[in-house]
Amino acid sequence: MPAMIFSRLDLPAPFRPSTPILAPGKNDREMLVNMERFGGTTLPFTNVPASGVSANKQGNENLREERGTSLTLGGIFQPRFLPGFSLTVDYYRIRIKNVVQALTGQTIINQCYDSTTGIDNPFCAVVFRNPDGTFAGQSNVVHGGSTFSFPATGPAVLITSFNFAKLETAGIDFDVAYRHRIMNKVTLNLRGILTHTFKKNLFSDILDPTFKDRILGELGDPAWQGQLSTTVDIGKVSLGHRVRYIGKQTVALTYETQHEFQGRPPTNADAFPRVWYPELWSHDFRVDVKVTPRHRIYAGVDNAFDRLPPFDLLGTEAGSISPVGRFFYVGAVLDLK
Repeated sequence: MPAMIFSRLDLPAPFRPSTPILAPGKNDREMLVNMERFGGTTLPFTNVPASGVSANKQGNENLREERGTSLTLGGIFQPRFLPGFSLTVDYYRIRIKNVVQALTGQTIINQCYDSTTGIDNPFCAVVFRNPDGTFAGQSNVVHGGSTFSFPATGPAVLITSFNFAKLETAGIDFDVAYRHRIMNKVTLNLRGILTHTFKKNLFSDILDPTFKDRILGELGDPAWQGQLSTTVDIGKVSLGHRVRYIGKQTVALTYETQHEFQGRPPTNADAFPRVWYPELWSHDFRVDVKVTPRHRIYAGVDNAFDRLPPFDLLGTEAGSISPVGRFFYVGAVLDLK
């Protein structure tokens, strides 16, 4: 028996989707709120939990192994007319079948709701509802402006891993380096890395292998990102600078929320007043001084211009800037050999 761990889902109010998922065998008339249970009102039922709902975490003994194919092509350019310069370019294309994904409870519910093949899918199979439309792991609901409490009848969802139909991605990486002695005891070092992702799609519906979920452009998966590091060595002193760039990313959790994709209209085009998080730039500076052959001191500042995560981001998300802001540091290195 797989180990089960009690957990909670803190679904926003109203949680997505705002239109209720119909329980198997129920129609709109049957989904009208129960009179005695919810204060005798006749409002159509929209499930708005007043607090988190319970869920269980467990393994999935039915998972199948992933199988992938990849194609990589690359080359290095080191021209004789520019000593110290090198450019590396790598193209990649990766396809993984039966890709294993560990999903959050909210994502499982979303996948159940968004499925194009109805409720007969692996995601809806682990979502449990009561006949009136509430979750089995739900203990209250806001209805008609009042909060009604009731006993939970079980977990709302089993949080586990799933086999998706497949994952595909493709892109190109650039890595450029240049080293040049400008004059006696003065050396310039440059290193730049740039990544451009062409596509990244997750085929999440096992029963409909043509249904794509676009990942590219969502938070943590920008189409463009890179960094450039510059170091100037002047005798025993080294001056460094690094600039980092993260391309625009969607404000909505999913790309499809405010964009048309694969012929499907946006699921909620007006969900947010802005569609994209802005491009992010940050700059770091550092100075190292070699006091003796065995002693070195250094100091620097990260995020020198105090760029903060945009909008409502906490800075802990992938594809964001650290919430620390401008950060100064000093240190020393002692070689004990």
